[in-house]
Formats: sequence, C-alpha cells, structure tokens
Amino acid sequence: MLGEALFDPGDIVITEAPSYFVYHGVLKSKGVRVLTVPMDEQGMDVDALEALLARLARSGELDRVKMIYTVDYFQNPTGLTLSVARRPRLVELARRFSTKQRILILEDAAYRELRYSGDDVPSVKKWDSGNEFVVYASTFSKPCAPGLKTGFAMMPRDLVSPSATSRGTTTSAHRTSLSTSSTG
Repeated sequence: MLGEALFDPGDIVITEAPSYFVYHGVLKSKGVRVLTVPMDEQGMDVDALEALLARLARSGELDRVKMIYTVDYFQNPTGLTLSVARRPRLVELARRFSTKQRILILEDAAYRELRYSGDDVPSVKKWDSGNEFVVYASTFSKPCAPGLKTGFAMMPRDLVSPSATSRGTTTSAHRTSLSTSSTG
C-alpha cells in the first residue's frame, strides 16, 4: 500500500544484497528500478550506500530515489542484523541525501521478535526523532500466527492516509506532492 502511494515507474529503491526477493517482485511490478548495496557481518554496508547515493547525485538520478529498504533484524535470507552503530547513520544518510525529495527508509522488522538470545537492538525508527524518514513495518505473522497475514506500520503522519486509502487509486500528482512535501 505504501508503494501505491509513493512510486511512479522509473523511481529507484535501494535494497541490501541479497534481499527479500518477494518485495523486489512487488517493486518491479510497479516499474521501480531496484539498486542494491552489499552486506557484511554488520548488515547493510552504509559506506557502500553513501557511495551509491553520491554516485546517483552526480549522475542526476538522486531525485528518483524514493526509498531505502532494509530487513534489519535477522535479515532474510542471510540472518544478519543491522548493527546498532549503523542504524543512526542510515537515518543520517536518508536525511542528508533528501535534497529535492524525501528519501524514506522502509524498516521491515518482520523478524524482530524471533530473537532467541542476546539483547534487543533498538529500531532504526529510534533515530528518526521527527518521524520524517522511517517507516517501521512489522507483522504478527512471523512470531505468533504464520497463517494469519496481518501487520502494522509506524510512519510519517503525512503518509498515513494515502497509504491506508491507496488501493490503486493514488494519482501520480498525489505521489509527487507527497515526495516533495516538507521534510523539516
């Protein structure tokens, strides 16, 4: 539903590599170009992300970047968790490169509740103090009811109504106004 509210054909979403292939299919069905950055033992390589964003800025394509997608807890398919040190930097990069439009981070925390040992890691959303750049999405399906496909999201206030009512009816003009709204 968020994609219906945000994406136009030709827009760019950056994901970690490897990433959840099902979501890649959803993005591609909307005409979105998927670019990837590598992962290491600490999750998404934020240095590689910064280099990619800088390259897109130099080539004039930065204004097509609408989202950075991360499965930051027990990532599928690697099982890696984004390190605590990289989480605030991810938000800082989205903020810094949001020069002509807001670049959102979709924090797919579907596996967060599957921790069996160790301390919980704070959400990327924690570093989005103004509730402007991070959409935190999770589900009840993974930890307690695999057959029940339900979920929830915490997102910037201006995205709530368009996401909840999108169902294929959001116009391109509406998407443009969302992507160019003030990001504070």
